[in-house]
Amino acid sequence: MKIGLYGGAFDPVHNGHVAVMRAAHDEGIEKIILIPCGNMPHKRSGAQTDAQSRIDMLSLAAEDMPYCEISSYEIQKSEVSYSADTVEYFASVYDKDEIHFIVGADSYDYIKDWHQPERIFASSKVVVFPREGYERQQGAQYINMAKVNVSSSEIREKIKLGQDVSNLLPKRVLEYIINNGLYK
Repeated sequence: MKIGLYGGAFDPVHNGHVAVMRAAHDEGIEKIILIPCGNMPHKRSGAQTDAQSRIDMLSLAAEDMPYCEISSYEIQKSEVSYSADTVEYFASVYDKDEIHFIVGADSYDYIKDWHQPERIFASSKVVVFPREGYERQQGAQYINMAKVNVSSSEIREKIKLGQDVSNLLPKRVLEYIINNGLYK
């Protein structure tokens, strides 16, 4: 089985994330494990929203995608979560399966600077989704989809300013944000 590991803050999960999940599945990744980050090494402030809210929003965003499941692996760790550790963990759990590490072109641009990136490449096939403003790199395997042109930080800022974000988020995720007063 082809298993995709798709991690991130998902703070909030948005239509770009959903498009990546669908496109990865359309390209043959049979199961996608969504991994909300815990203690990220490159974002010392961490996520702005608590872990349970991010999990709830992911559940709502992926509710009609039975091939997606959410893992709290990184959230449950107290130490810094490195992608190399996460990929190796899932590669050991699914040792008979083919692991695909899904990453945005923005992150792929500096993956060589991550903590022990050679472990990521040794334990998985790295697949990249295109992002607006980033050129395709030679030798990288890209998911066939339109460039993602939305970011969670942009959405949080718009919500804070009272701007309309209904075209950027799954409807049920937006309802959750409103009902729970997030990002105000």
